[in-house]
Amino acid sequence: MLSHWDHHWFVWLPRHPVYESIEIMSRDAPEHPLKLVWVFFTERDGPKRQVHYLNNLDVVTRLGGSLYRDIHYERSGTAGQPQGVTVRLQDQNNQPVDIAITVDARALSSAGLTDQSGHAATRHFLVFFREQQALAVRNRVMIAGEDFSFNTDDGGTARYRFKSAYSANVYVVTLPFTTTRFRYESDQLVSASGRIFTKTRAAEEEVVYTSHAGDSPDVVQLAITTQGGLKTYTHQSDVHSFTIRFTPPLVWGADEHPEPVTYSMSLDRFPNLVHGQLQRQREGQRLVLEWRHTSPQWAQAYAFQSVSTLEEGGSYQLVVSPLR
Repeated sequence: MLSHWDHHWFVWLPRHPVYESIEIMSRDAPEHPLKLVWVFFTERDGPKRQVHYLNNLDVVTRLGGSLYRDIHYERSGTAGQPQGVTVRLQDQNNQPVDIAITVDARALSSAGLTDQSGHAATRHFLVFFREQQALAVRNRVMIAGEDFSFNTDDGGTARYRFKSAYSANVYVVTLPFTTTRFRYESDQLVSASGRIFTKTRAAEEEVVYTSHAGDSPDVVQLAITTQGGLKTYTHQSDVHSFTIRFTPPLVWGADEHPEPVTYSMSLDRFPNLVHGQLQRQREGQRLVLEWRHTSPQWAQAYAFQSVSTLEEGGSYQLVVSPLR
């Protein structure tokens, strides 16, 4: 899943009994056909579960895993500089949440790929990229009438590198750990989830299969060599894209001495954000691929595997799971 956001705000909550942070993302540029506000809390302990709120019922219904809320949203600031924000909503317990983040006119600096830090590590691999960032100067966080703002250093708060921050041009990609099935049918690749890949372009060196997801703006393309090797996987959402490139192309058939395959993950004009190597092993009707990230360094702890098994009737089962 790929999503792009114009703005992102983050506040640590060192005094809250359950949540370690709250984040706000918004998509409000004039060219966006769908304006959206996303507010989510991250738990401090355990697998760092999150509670998500979105202000669009259609999106909540289509994606699942979030709660619909009418969110009051105001953004302030000069274009090209850090932005401030105010949001108000009712949480899952129908308690009021009131957040305000204040910035100044300091220059934005380069950000980059963010460490997953254990967040939902049993559910997906996360590619979270922010192009620019700036520290905020003040925050206000009121939850159920109690003040959880973080503006002064006291107690154990010295371990936090910052209190609140703003980021611009933000991408969120999740590669889910899941089980699905697919089959080849009339020159199409059909998945159990209903996604259908149809041949849309054939050239001398490659064939492209494309899948449109219903009314969603998301498009997935697979570029495959005429010998059956996967060159690229591209997920397009509106004008933004996430691409995994395989070098050399990934061949699924039996290979007694398989050539090492490396991969790189890119977003729009930001290439090679994640690098890694695929370790392949064929076990009868099963093909096991271990995705071993080599850079950035933090990603090395988030390896995962995909296991494809040929079943009776010609269908394939694909299981993607973490290796940690």
